Amino acid sequence: MCSCSRNLCSTYSCNASVASTVYNHLSRNLCSTYSSNSWIGWHEIWRLPVIPRIKVHIWKLAHGKLSTYSYLYNLNIGRNNPCPLCGLEPETAVHLFWSCPKILLCWHDLFAKINLPSHFIDSLSTGAWLLTISDPWSKALIATILWLIWKQRCNLVFRNEPLNTSVILPRAWAICTDFNRLATRECALLSSNSGSIVIFTDASWSVDSSAAGLGFLILTNSNRVLAACSRGISSSSPLQAKIAAINFAFNTCTDNGWTPNMVFCDCPGVAQLLNHFNISFAWHVNSEFHPMRRNSALFPNASIHTISRDLNSFADTLANFGNQTLTRLFFYRGFDRPFWIEELCLLHNLSF
Repeated sequence: MCSCSRNLCSTYSCNASVASTVYNHLSRNLCSTYSSNSWIGWHEIWRLPVIPRIKVHIWKLAHGKLSTYSYLYNLNIGRNNPCPLCGLEPETAVHLFWSCPKILLCWHDLFAKINLPSHFIDSLSTGAWLLTISDPWSKALIATILWLIWKQRCNLVFRNEPLNTSVILPRAWAICTDFNRLATRECALLSSNSGSIVIFTDASWSVDSSAAGLGFLILTNSNRVLAACSRGISSSSPLQAKIAAINFAFNTCTDNGWTPNMVFCDCPGVAQLLNHFNISFAWHVNSEFHPMRRNSALFPNASIHTISRDLNSFADTLANFGNQTLTRLFFYRGFDRPFWIEELCLLHNLSF
């Protein structure tokens, strides 16, 4: 890490613990120039089974960008006021979320519910919980509690609403439960409407190298996985990569004699392009678009639809994994599968 980065971490104490965790990881395993994308914890944030605004909040917290009093004071904006919750110490992110006496009871109650030792709280401020806790439900609860703490703090500061920390854990539990029910219900609805087979596709594209990772998931209407796959390719644009992922899934169906009824992608441009093709606009995706039209002719009942990124998280994970390899990796029923595939299936109530 350069001297400038060291000074930055020492200046913003609210980010020091997370920054030191990333630095130690990089120094131990990479011994190279600092890059936040090299720490797997950043990717874990976007895999949390929570609503998008909570993921964004955790991202800002991990980067030390939340506007606490200490953070603003270090930018010469405002006074270094004490914590608005307890009034005992300066309001750094570490104090507000992990050390404030008004908040500690929430963590102890949570740990009692999910069977974590009480001393585990000492490691939470480093961001280690993103990697050391394997249960997605527990990680979702921690992330949601962090978000609700910030909401209560802001309501107290800006709206003068009374603090009530006793409702944080019950509300976090309800939010996570509702999110899981919504995802399960909508995925089940998609599968049941498909009649026989439904495909979820995604692509991950890098602007620097033009490398792309493709991923798809083929399901039956009983939520059984017929196939999951990842692969890496070279692509000129993210839209071309998205279409390539659909073609990849169609070709797999052709090879196995499957007849898909619905295809889902989180890119609205794919369905729009198929319905309203314009050569002057889409000339750069011709190499993938025409094969997609031929595949559509082979499967005339297979319609392409746009869904939210949250509902496409399984295919998104496969695409990100494909960006790391140039070989085709197929996961079928009856064959050995890595642990992270089984974990994803458990999270989405799927099975091979």
